[in-house]
Amino acid sequence: MPEKERKEDQFRYEYLDRRVEEAQAERRSKRQLEREKKLASKKSPEERARIARRHRFFWVGVLICVALIFFAARTVDTLTTLQEQKDNVQKQLDALTKQKDQLEIELREVQSEEYVEQEARSELRMIYPGEVLFVAPEDEEEKDTEDSGTGADQDSSKDGKDQN
Repeated sequence: MPEKERKEDQFRYEYLDRRVEEAQAERRSKRQLEREKKLASKKSPEERARIARRHRFFWVGVLICVALIFFAARTVDTLTTLQEQKDNVQKQLDALTKQKDQLEIELREVQSEEYVEQEARSELRMIYPGEVLFVAPEDEEEKDTEDSGTGADQDSSKDGKDQN
């Protein structure tokens, strides 16, 4: 039996050796295929340069787009600020135009002969030749309201009148 066992062991070893050699050969062929794929997939220097140019062009384009968006946002902000300022100035202009119109109307009224005559008669007490000016005495109540003194001054003036 030892011989039979030895033959069986030898057969097993041969079988295992063949399997190991087959596995090694299979791995070698796979590695060889991978190397060939790598060599086939390696790009030429011209193609790599072309791809690098594409990448640079892409990133420059992205940078330009970001810069354009940034400047557009700033421009929109500036435009809205300027529009607000324009609206405020327009409101001021409208108010000043209205005030100017009112002042022009008032100036025309003041420069009219009727107004000048009325002011000359009422404030300056001027009269035309041949007219007589009558001045009515002022009432005591009107004098009291015209005086800007305190109540004590008014009382003392009344006391002085009573003594006379």
